[in-house]
Amino acid sequence: MIATRNETEKGFAGFFTKVLDRIHTNVNVNLACGDPRTVGETTIIPVGVVSDGFGLGMGTRPNANA
Repeated sequence: MIATRNETEKGFAGFFTKVLDRIHTNVNVNLACGDPRTVGETTIIPVGVVSDGFGLGMGTRPNANA
């Protein structure tokens, strides 16, 4: 059986919801900021840059409305 467009869209919406939930669970400030360290009278907070990205394509036929 071939999925309808609406079923496919619902499937992708559910997929993206799961992906975003996992990102929210696993990505937090601790990925960019380390534990503060005090050296003498100076406190150092290690900071880095963290980025994430993903992409997804769907279908093999051109859109009729394109």
